[in-house]
Amino acid sequence: MVEGPRTVEELLTGQWGQPLEIYLDARLSAERTARFRELARKRDIPEVIVTSNALESVTDTVQSQGVLALASIPEPDLAELLSSARLLLILDGVQDPGNVGTLIRLAEGTGVDGVIALTGTCDPYSSKAVRASAGGLFHVPVLKRFDSIIVDSVQEAGFMVTTLTPEGTPYQEKLDLLLNRRLALVAGNEGAGISTGIKTASDLAISIPMRGKLDSLNVAVSTGLILLRIREEIQQ
Repeated sequence: MVEGPRTVEELLTGQWGQPLEIYLDARLSAERTARFRELARKRDIPEVIVTSNALESVTDTVQSQGVLALASIPEPDLAELLSSARLLLILDGVQDPGNVGTLIRLAEGTGVDGVIALTGTCDPYSSKAVRASAGGLFHVPVLKRFDSIIVDSVQEAGFMVTTLTPEGTPYQEKLDLLLNRRLALVAGNEGAGISTGIKTASDLAISIPMRGKLDSLNVAVSTGLILLRIREEIQQ
């Protein structure tokens, strides 16, 4: 279930969305109703006009935003992704749906070719994660429920598996290496960090140097900083 005008619009226009039906609040403005009807008809998706009470009864937000869609979960092909991608993001036990959604949003916005959510990571297709992704989930392939053994396949495909951890080498010292290899960046659990198995199997560990008293940043913030720096360097 996908809620909210922006997220539903991204579903209807995205490559990885598989919408089945769209429901519109009878009180929605004529302009918005026409917009969603147009998008739905382009995808040959049936739209249904319903009451506000009907929408609110099935959403998990405090107040319905007037637009809801049902969609099936896409199943991107792992082999195809590994053969074509240059930059991957692996989520290793990231449990907060807000962080998962934000990481997917960052991945889409910084040109990541695909996201792999390992077992123990919050479901990226949960309603809260979908909302936090702001529709980014429908523009980048997201694979889920893979065990850590998937790292072996990623490495065999030619990717340098790189973990982001406070104990790692400052990323500036390894920037040339990061830019000149196919890269799979691993973001870890909010409290425990990267799992032992992934740490052992990884090719490189990097960190963001801290000048304050704290030793690390929020997982989405730190991952975003690295992805943005990589994009900036690639575009130069």
